Amino acid sequence: MDIFFGVNVSDKTSHLNDFFREVEAKIAVLIKENLAYGCSLKKILVGILYVSPEYSQFFKVKKPKYYYEEIDNGNGRIEKTAVRFEYEMSLEYENYKDLSYDEAKLKFLNDLFSSMDVLKTDPVRKKFKDFPADQFIDDTKKLFQLK
Repeated sequence: MDIFFGVNVSDKTSHLNDFFREVEAKIAVLIKENLAYGCSLKKILVGILYVSPEYSQFFKVKKPKYYYEEIDNGNGRIEKTAVRFEYEMSLEYENYKDLSYDEAKLKFLNDLFSSMDVLKTDPVRKKFKDFPADQFIDDTKKLFQLK
């Protein structure tokens, strides 16, 4: 399994760009070191929207999406199977603009973990039956020493 962040920022909000990449890299290492996350979900794509108000009209959160591959089920039949999941989260400019860099990092981590609740919804659990969303989120929180 892999995780990727697709980041949309504006000039006023680019100061957290490096931190977004750092978080992505740390979670990627966690995933590589822990093979207990099942094999049905191959990629999680997290779209991060963090733009100043003058650009917010152009960046709206889209509904979660599944991506499919055709996989041989072993009985000679090809089935379309969900293998990737994409969702977006929006960081409210007003909630971040007056925070120090360290405060903004902590707020982002909390917002990220809140957004990960989408991984625990019934539609996602049905598509990726062997993906332990609760364990993945708990492990990620421990990685950043958050409860």
